[in-house]
Amino acid sequence: MAQHGDLFLIGGAEDRSETGTIMRQFVQSAGGTVAQIGIITAATEAPAMALRTYFPVFERLGVKRVFRLPCHTRAEADRHWLSRTVEECTGVFFVGGAQHRLLRALNRTRMWNLLMRRHVRDGVALAGTSAGASALGQSMIAFTKQRDNGETSVIQPGLNAISGVIVDQHFSERARLRRLRQATACLPSFIGVGIDEDTAVWVHNDCMRVIGSGHVTRIEGGNIRRFHSGQSLAVSHHTYS
Repeated sequence: MAQHGDLFLIGGAEDRSETGTIMRQFVQSAGGTVAQIGIITAATEAPAMALRTYFPVFERLGVKRVFRLPCHTRAEADRHWLSRTVEECTGVFFVGGAQHRLLRALNRTRMWNLLMRRHVRDGVALAGTSAGASALGQSMIAFTKQRDNGETSVIQPGLNAISGVIVDQHFSERARLRRLRQATACLPSFIGVGIDEDTAVWVHNDCMRVIGSGHVTRIEGGNIRRFHSGQSLAVSHHTYS
């Protein structure tokens, strides 16, 4: 019987200590001490630094096997041997950087299609932080352009791990309410989800819950509401892929 894996959309700058709520919950969702977690660094221009950051995090949390999934280009993501490695994962973590790099490397590739099948069929947990979170929505704010009348958001399709949702991160810290409102105005059927640092939307059994130390801002139909840790992020029409 198919079972969705858990999904974690993290606003960036998550607590990476042994007591950090978000990373600890992701590890539990991926299998705890028997988890096998692959790290995808396609969003960043400094993959080696990202690996040096996150390998010790997962090791401190008791994960016995952590490995890199090297897929910085579509050609890499389409390699047969990488698909065999994805078959071993119980969880996959997407580091931050720039979401358009992640989309360019993974969208509609052999590896991504397999990972989504395993996410749905086998319960593989997915987590993305910062740009990694934005890229997992159905659409994403790829970047902003400076215009004479201010900034304009450039919206592109995302990887669609969760449908009907557009995610923005570092939300309160970088004052991104205006740009998320612009994005949802362009996509009126979508829910805008703005996630603060050290905060995540945890999707479990088709329910969204806020975890971490900050807030999540929901924009739906022009209405804005903030949610804090422990609250369910009620939405009216999202579809979990």
